[in-house]
Amino acid sequence: MAQTDLNVVTTQKQRLRKTTFQNIQPYLLCVPSFVVPVFIVGAFFLGVYYSLTDFDLRYGIRNYVGLGNYIRLFTEDRAFWGSVWTTIRYALACLIIQIPLGLAVSLALDKVGAFGRIGRSLILAPLVIPPVVAALMWKIMMGPTQGILNYMLMGVGLPPVDWLGDATMALYSLVIVDVWIYTPFVILVMSAGLQSLPKTPYEAAAVDGASPLFTFWKLTLPMMRPFILIVLIFRALDALRIFDTIYATTKGGPMKVTTTLTIMGFENSFRWSKLGMGMACMIIAWFLCFVVSKRLVRLMPK
Repeated sequence: MAQTDLNVVTTQKQRLRKTTFQNIQPYLLCVPSFVVPVFIVGAFFLGVYYSLTDFDLRYGIRNYVGLGNYIRLFTEDRAFWGSVWTTIRYALACLIIQIPLGLAVSLALDKVGAFGRIGRSLILAPLVIPPVVAALMWKIMMGPTQGILNYMLMGVGLPPVDWLGDATMALYSLVIVDVWIYTPFVILVMSAGLQSLPKTPYEAAAVDGASPLFTFWKLTLPMMRPFILIVLIFRALDALRIFDTIYATTKGGPMKVTTTLTIMGFENSFRWSKLGMGMACMIIAWFLCFVVSKRLVRLMPK
């Protein structure tokens, strides 16, 4: 009898534990959705706080200076405005090349049927390679003496080019690297958009005898606008905050012509140990991304 009572009590305790776990399980499952945003927002506000100080990593000095770092950047630091202009030029050059190129390749792949699927699989290969590895690979190929690109140029009778060492060529060389790495993403999104377009308008245009150019401008391009804007938002933000490929190839040189806001923030923080100034550069880069993304999101169709 005592053993039976003990079994009953044990069973009731197990049921109570199971019921308690079932009651708190929904809250446990929601924990990551709260912790991750809190961590991200907390890190952001920590960066904002440090941007308002003169924190020096070498000596641990941390005094509140308010907007002093921002005022110094805007009024005294000549390299700051150069980095802002470099960031904007780099982003614009990447977008001007990648969006039309990605759309053109997507249209071409959409017309070749089964070969298009094979082409998309091959084109997506650069996305599998980590950006730093791809950048180092291109750095080797763009070498001034042993790079394969200069070898090919000399093979057709053209003079070699100092791709990453010439101040007039370095930024555009980095744009070439960015186009090779990220244009497959544009092609992927554009191809998905083209395959989702309705067929009825094209059938009506074919019946009316519309030319391919007319069909593209009046049907394909307007219906592809949401997908173009999606690609534009993602690629604009990536290009404005680019760091890895530039640091792996030029580290901001030569003569700081490839120094973007993120490179300048990194150098101030870890090369010169001025964490407050570096965080100010990063916050300005974030604000630039915020303004651009907000303007682009407003262009999305309702």
